[in-house]
Amino acid sequence: MEHTARVLQAIDDSASAHGPRPVSPRLASLIERVRHFEDENAPWERGVVATEVYRDEPDLTPVRQKAEVIARSFERIRPIVLPEDRIVGITFRRLRIHGGVGSHDAWRMVAKHPEKRGYRAGMPIPEEADRILQWWQEKSGRLVGIRNRNANRVQQANMQLQRHGIVHPHGSIGGHTLPAHDILLTNSIPTQRARIARKMEQVDTPEERDLLLALDRCLAGMQNHFRLCADELQLKAGQLSDPRCVENLLMLADSCRHLAEDTPRTLHEALQMIYTTNAADILDNAGDASSFGRIDQILFPFYERDLAEGRLTEEEAFELICAFVAKKWCVQTSNNLTLGGLKPDGTDGTNALSTMFLHAMMATRLTTNISVRIHANTPPAFLRTVAEAMRAGFGRAGCFNDEIMITALLRKGIALGDARDYAPLGCVEIMLPGRSAFRTMCMGMNLAKLVELTIHGGRCPLTGETVFEDVPDDFATFEDFRRSYHGLVRRVVDVGVEIIREDERLEPIHDPRPALTMLTYGCIDDPRDVTGGLPQYDPVGVTLSEIATTVNSLQALRTIVFERRQHSLAEFRQILLADWEGHEALRRQAIEQFPRFGQDDPSIATLTREEAAHYATCFEPHRTTYGGRFWPMIFGVSTGMQRGIWPKVGALPSGKLSRGPMAYSLQPEPSSPHGAITAVLNSCAAIDYLDYPGGTSNVQDCTADLFAGDNGLDRMVAVLRAYFDAGGMEVALNFLSEKTLREAQSNPERHRNLMVRLFGLSARFVELDDDLQEGIIDRARGSLS
Repeated sequence: MEHTARVLQAIDDSASAHGPRPVSPRLASLIERVRHFEDENAPWERGVVATEVYRDEPDLTPVRQKAEVIARSFERIRPIVLPEDRIVGITFRRLRIHGGVGSHDAWRMVAKHPEKRGYRAGMPIPEEADRILQWWQEKSGRLVGIRNRNANRVQQANMQLQRHGIVHPHGSIGGHTLPAHDILLTNSIPTQRARIARKMEQVDTPEERDLLLALDRCLAGMQNHFRLCADELQLKAGQLSDPRCVENLLMLADSCRHLAEDTPRTLHEALQMIYTTNAADILDNAGDASSFGRIDQILFPFYERDLAEGRLTEEEAFELICAFVAKKWCVQTSNNLTLGGLKPDGTDGTNALSTMFLHAMMATRLTTNISVRIHANTPPAFLRTVAEAMRAGFGRAGCFNDEIMITALLRKGIALGDARDYAPLGCVEIMLPGRSAFRTMCMGMNLAKLVELTIHGGRCPLTGETVFEDVPDDFATFEDFRRSYHGLVRRVVDVGVEIIREDERLEPIHDPRPALTMLTYGCIDDPRDVTGGLPQYDPVGVTLSEIATTVNSLQALRTIVFERRQHSLAEFRQILLADWEGHEALRRQAIEQFPRFGQDDPSIATLTREEAAHYATCFEPHRTTYGGRFWPMIFGVSTGMQRGIWPKVGALPSGKLSRGPMAYSLQPEPSSPHGAITAVLNSCAAIDYLDYPGGTSNVQDCTADLFAGDNGLDRMVAVLRAYFDAGGMEVALNFLSEKTLREAQSNPERHRNLMVRLFGLSARFVELDDDLQEGIIDRARGSLS
């Protein structure tokens, strides 16, 4: 009865909120089961398999060990079939990645990936599973580790830089992936295995042979998984009385048996195949950003053919897309799906599925990590649907400017057809599906800390340690100060690049990725791991964590010390060391009277453009281990900044207090005076984004009434178009209400499904730790109007 009541409420919510496309009772029932995790597999099932492989097969090479884990997991983890299922397979919904987000579920990723996370006592898992996982207690840290941080001079420098919150460089793929899901839509599993068998006869080295054996084992495991799914579907059908559910499950069983032997015939089978290749990536991956790429482009030929041959109606297709959205939903969602944009031939790729996925998110009310590519000829009706989805309060879709993105990629040597095929993965990170190695978020530069260290002569004001020996204590001019500060930026970049290159070199040795390699173009013809130079391109995305705090601090420093000469640098240094105590009037002056990022001020715009350009320029002399280019990004992970960076930065000239909040990515500083949304976006547009092909996170928090009313959607579309016309790269609007968030704190059960966008990641608000909830509420308080 309780489930039935929830289903009826879901139908009412869908119908009232999204009139033309309410969900069917059967789909509403599926959604409610998904929200209550009824189909979720236990994470320790994969962990037990991994333990047995690493314990019992020590003589296998790392790539074959990983492949064996993936294959056995496919063969042994039984899908939990729901009566209303249209898609079936291995499902993990509550894996916790980022600190403070669902902390009560932190054990789940440890149990799923013990070879990376080790063992944790006290996990709520069966006694037998816990006994098996205890084998990892005997290991010194992780078995599969990228590097020993104490290994050499470079790593020692890295530890110091991280300890002071300056930078966090790494060069591993980690959990951010964007495989070519279309490979197994056009090549059957038996076809790929036959190709591997032929290639085995031609290879010369043990490394190539091992890689091919690993690929074949992954494919064999997937093949067996389809058969296992078919058996479970047939078993579940025999237990049901609803003839429609029985029919659907038996049809899906037939499809799974077919997919074990052949390519998909229909849209439904293509969705099932993509869901399963995504599961392979997740079994290979201890992260949360296993992305789908340009899903509307991949699936449209199946949809078009089904309609033409009378196998499917538009409404039936919509039901399937809704079921897919429901099955892939997680409480923390970074599995990006990309819609719209130019096709490789330069024509518009927007199609019926582009709109259908947006409607599916609205109808199911399940936040989906959707990115939308927009160009000059994007259909107005599609843009209006994008605006409608944004206004519905999901914090989605994120919108990307094709003209800027493609030009930026061309400047990094990407071929035109490949540049036009870009897609975001995870949060907002740009890569090329199946053609790049997906190393992104690999720097985490905190420029504001380097401004602070330059002010204090290279010493950290919080620890008293000297971080850089040769920074002067005084400067004759502001440009002298900036030259010294820019020198520190270059030095940190140089060290970070060394660390990234070392990680790139070690990753294929210690942490190969056979499932991801299986879904990379050319993997059989050129049998190398995706981490070891296989992809056509080897970019590394290098992040700058924020910009507003940096430029506001530089502007205030220039005004107080070098232009008005209100204080010498030595005096101002003492004011900052005292955390502005006794100088609140000067602090208010810096905050309220000086130009700030977000006010569309020309002097700040110039400073913003110059600082962003300098960071990007620092990477130009460098190349990756495999000859690729570094792709600058602007993106700060709010959870990591709030807990890992803010406590390591003292008082700054911008008025920021010691260990206090800083700006996120392209947002204004918290509680900082700023203009309306157009002024903020004009400040963002000051940057030359052709220098930033790795992507930017431009999530602006807005009040709900900003785009309300009959003309609200038109106003939103106009704002998006104006920002992109001004040269902006990416934007998403997050509608937050302090009142609603406070109500959720008071009554978490009633608001258990309230999703908020933190940065690129969305998560249930009530499952955030208290400090992160308050951080979201602070953002809501400063929302744009």
